[in-house]
Amino acid sequence: MSHLLTYAVLLAAVQDGQAVPPTTTDQLPEVRPMAGPITLWRLATGKVELLTGAVRAFPNDRLGTRAGAPGRLTVESEVIVTLRDVKAASDEGLSVDRKENKLLIKLYRGSALVETVERDVVVQSAYGRVAGHSAGFFVEVKGNAMRVFSIDGKLTFSNDLGSVELSDGETSTILGKKPPSRPTVAGPPPAWMKDVEAQTNLIANPGFEEGETGWRSLVQHDGKPIIAIDDSLARGGKSSMRIDFPSVELAPKSGKQTPLDQFKYGLLKPGARYLLRLWVRTQDYACNDAAASVRISVSYNLSDAGFGWHGAAPPAQAKWRCARFIVKADSADFRLGICYAQETGVRRGTVWIDDVALIALPAGGE
Repeated sequence: MSHLLTYAVLLAAVQDGQAVPPTTTDQLPEVRPMAGPITLWRLATGKVELLTGAVRAFPNDRLGTRAGAPGRLTVESEVIVTLRDVKAASDEGLSVDRKENKLLIKLYRGSALVETVERDVVVQSAYGRVAGHSAGFFVEVKGNAMRVFSIDGKLTFSNDLGSVELSDGETSTILGKKPPSRPTVAGPPPAWMKDVEAQTNLIANPGFEEGETGWRSLVQHDGKPIIAIDDSLARGGKSSMRIDFPSVELAPKSGKQTPLDQFKYGLLKPGARYLLRLWVRTQDYACNDAAASVRISVSYNLSDAGFGWHGAAPPAQAKWRCARFIVKADSADFRLGICYAQETGVRRGTVWIDDVALIALPAGGE
């Protein structure tokens, strides 16, 4: 009898002390390691193994990292989970399950950063649960408390005693058997998250801490560039990129009219999927005197930013907003265009960009 079939029989007999129907392996969430030493404790063997490729995880399996070190994995090839101080063991770690169209994650102890694009995710602990869709959030289970920090997106944080709604930059805590605390403004995310991000981010100089290195602008006004490093306003770190539009007319779908871009030959794997994420802030950004969206393009023909994929960041007037997309590479070459012009028009106002990321997603999802 195969390992997975043996385990399916065990799981059919008992799950958390109760009889449950058998689970076929193709119904189980697929987990793939991305960075760091991801480990898996199997109920069927009672042993911890180091993940080197994709596995189907049963609800009673436990995921973690070796010695509590930071690590990153994907679930269903579209939800990214970054772990720290999470040990894979029978009564610890992190488990995953699928409930209809929702991904259910149980965190027994430690910290997890969860990032989802167009997928409903619920993270549970012994103290409460948090639900989000197209969001990024940090969850910490420590002692007798569960803390949630919304990095971006709207969350519902609840237990049987109450519920609160969290927006960008807000945090709440459940202490023991009490209801969630009133949301307050959170501090910056833990510094270790940046170290894990750096291991998987394909963007050069993503936070503009090295000035304009790796970036360029093909648009000028009165013979001067319209981009500049802004050391007075940043979403993370000390700097951001500022794009000033003093009534600049941009032609649509023209690579020579891209206010800010980065390109590299041979960066991508054709057919692979990537998470593209960046933070945007605007001040009175308009086209032809009407409020305009900050448009993003990914091109695979480096001679023209109009080809390939393009999307729009959410409204970001006077506040930082996260834009998050999944793109599929058509070729190995890569060009990211920011404030790409989809239509001809006179643009004015200011746009700030910070913390840009391009992360390869493991194969297996669409």
